[in-house]
Parts: sequence; C-alpha cells; structure tokens
Amino acid sequence: RSRVMVSMLVASATGFRAPLPQSRRTSSVFAGARMTLGKADPPPPTLSAPVFSLATINDDGSTNMNILTYAVPVGIRPSRKWIISLYQGTLSHENFAKRRKGVLQLLRRRHMPLVDILGKQSGRTGDVDKMKQCAEAGFEWSHLLETSEKREMFEKHSLLLPYCAAYYTLSFPLDQEYQAAGEHDAVMCDLRNVYIEPGGKAIEAEREGDEEQDVVMYTAWLRAEGVVA
Repeated sequence: RSRVMVSMLVASATGFRAPLPQSRRTSSVFAGARMTLGKADPPPPTLSAPVFSLATINDDGSTNMNILTYAVPVGIRPSRKWIISLYQGTLSHENFAKRRKGVLQLLRRRHMPLVDILGKQSGRTGDVDKMKQCAEAGFEWSHLLETSEKREMFEKHSLLLPYCAAYYTLSFPLDQEYQAAGEHDAVMCDLRNVYIEPGGKAIEAEREGDEEQDVVMYTAWLRAEGVVA
C-alpha cells in the first residue's frame, strides 16, 4: 500500500501517471517511468559557479590578482579543506606554489568591470598594471586585513579588493603538491579564516538602489550579461 502511494506521488510530482504495481512481488516505486538519455557532445553542459579573485604575492612583494571560478569546499574536519584550480603558467599559479598562501575574494556583481582586467590579462606582462586599472574602475586595492592577528594569516604586504562578499585566507600545506588537471593544476588547501568587511551593511546602505549589485557574482549571470561565453 505504501508503495502504491509513493508511486502516485512520484507520478504527480513529475507530471506523468505511472501504472500501479500488479503485485507486491513485482512492484516498483518507479514502475512505468521511462527516461531516455543522450550522450552530450563536448563540452558538457555548463554549470554556474561563484566567481572569485585570488590575491597572491609577487617576488617583489607586490600583489597579483586573477579571476578564479574553480573553487569548492571539500571537507570540514579536522580542518576545513578547499580545492582550487589554477591555470598552468600563470603568475597566480607560480605565486601560490612559492608562498603557499593567498586570499580568495568572493566577488559581487558590482565587480563585473574587473573580470576583463583581472581575468583576461597576464600579470607577467610589464605593460599591464592591474592595480591601476582596478583603481580607475573604482576598486582601489588596499590593506583590508589590518590587525596583526589577521595579517599573520597572510602576507603583511597583501592588498585586497573592496566590497567583496567575503575573504577566505587559504594555505597550501607543505605535504601537498599540485595535481595535474589538464591545462590546470588542482590544489588542496586549508581554509584558515573567513572575513567580511567591517561595516559591510553600511557599505550597502551608502549605495541605495544598487542592492542587485551586492548579489554574489556567478558565472551564469556573467554569461547572461555577455561577459563570458
């Protein structure tokens, strides 16, 4: 009897009517349900992911930033673990391997002008000044992690973007290595701390009418806006 009820509920929820089981012995909750799957031609269907910028330190102590969408939490205990994926040959890839730490900045929609600046230019090119371009777009880099307690989780010279939804300090354990993932390398990281900007609500209040711009940026929204393919 319970299986009949479940079969009826499944039929109602999915929009088709499944036949009732003929007997308890041969009945199935999903009796009558048929699904045809077709193989997806490459590339697979796109998924929507949050958009980050990873801040790392260059050899000269200056800050480099990129755009990063391959970042996901994968564990909680005994320490919180994240995996990020870095494009091989980039300055962010090199910096994170050398210093084994960085700050993952969760972007909002208001940061859309920075996608091209941080994600479509190389920090290795001498004529590219990402810091200056971000400032001209209204996003001046600054020392947001000011206290010594917070700074010890990262480098004292680190600069960060304003108005991010959150700042995740990541470290790359010495017993871990980059794992090849095609043109990227996957990196297992420890999540040390998460910070939000002091007075975050006040920042939003100062921008009345821009509430939508404070929504976290996702790749699906960038595709809808025509920023990325």
